[in-house]
Amino acid sequence: MDLSQRQRDLLFEWLPDAEVVTDRSWGQVGTTVLEVMAGGSRYIAKAGNAQDHHLARELLLLTRFMPGELVQGSAHERLPETYRQAGGIA
Repeated sequence: MDLSQRQRDLLFEWLPDAEVVTDRSWGQVGTTVLEVMAGGSRYIAKAGNAQDHHLARELLLLTRFMPGELVQGSAHERLPETYRQAGGIA
């Protein structure tokens, strides 16, 4: 888990039973994206370090996981219907 001690402490404060399922980082400088299981739910935790100029260094964003597939590079990437569906409510 490539998080600072402060970010790790915050994650476990929010989700004491957090378990990292997979690292979903894209390899961009300083950004870590982890899929986490806790309390029977899946979450995404995103954090930046000192090299990440888009996220504050100590920021840890935590949100519920939404299943789906990345459309970047796929045949669906340029279809307007893809983005209408993404903006819809299931």
